Amino acid sequence: MNARLPFNTTDISCALPAIVVPNGIDNVSAGVSGGSFSGTLSNAAYHALGGHISCSGMKALLRSPAHYQAYLEDPDDDGVKPNMGTAAHCAVLEPHSYDDRYTVYEKRRAGAPWETFKELHSGKLILNRAEADNVMGMYHAVMNFRDFPLAKALSLGESEKSIFWTDRETGVKCRLRADSLNPCAILDLKTIDDARPEKVLRQVVRMDYDLQAAMYTEGVREFTGKTLPFVFVFVEDKKPHGVWLYTAGQSVIDNGMRKFRRGLEAVKRLQDTDDWHGYLGAMTTLELPRYAQLADTTGNGANYD
Repeated sequence: MNARLPFNTTDISCALPAIVVPNGIDNVSAGVSGGSFSGTLSNAAYHALGGHISCSGMKALLRSPAHYQAYLEDPDDDGVKPNMGTAAHCAVLEPHSYDDRYTVYEKRRAGAPWETFKELHSGKLILNRAEADNVMGMYHAVMNFRDFPLAKALSLGESEKSIFWTDRETGVKCRLRADSLNPCAILDLKTIDDARPEKVLRQVVRMDYDLQAAMYTEGVREFTGKTLPFVFVFVEDKKPHGVWLYTAGQSVIDNGMRKFRRGLEAVKRLQDTDDWHGYLGAMTTLELPRYAQLADTTGNGANYD
């Protein structure tokens, strides 16, 4: 056995599972479906929590069980290290804690002054002046979005809302942490270099954001009994920090739901077989797509010498 699953589906009654709350979760509220609940816990505690599979964990598992094993060994190592994106999340969604978690160092990061500064601000994430200005720029861009009362929508929502539920078909325990759960929508903040539709679409496909939209919609429905729209709030990480809102369309939700069901089946299969393999059939003939192929000008006088 190479790794241990952090959850067990064999002792769950899929018809009406009981609420089993992991240690460290406070202010627990039961949801409308059996076994669903919400509670408060820190972001670090959420990502370190076992017992329920998250969207990030499912993305890793859909790649291969070996990638999921690596994720379980270091759940914080998901490719998103503390940076302007995480700082912008904090500024927009948890402004009351921003100053407690982030600080700015104005000088060159070297020498005794830098070491002293780090020691004095131990436990905080340190940004340079350009990074801090961009974070504040993103914050103000989101708060002053003109085409929709986004600031009000965020103020009416619950930030970093953690929801736990049991899938009815497979008995697999799942979890999500919504950026903002509004009474009328699920809002998710994303930073990007270019928020125009053609660029965002590539990002959605590359990062499996359709899986996230479907999984979050399903979890919120299990907890609240309501099917809410999932809205991406994309904000550019450089000036002028353009903002663009995207509601996940039906094709996004449908494709994401297919990934979600496949991920749940992968969890069950992994539990049954204990097979933590990597890529299967990983031998492929590589061909260039048409757009990458140089036009054939043989016979037209071309000279490549």
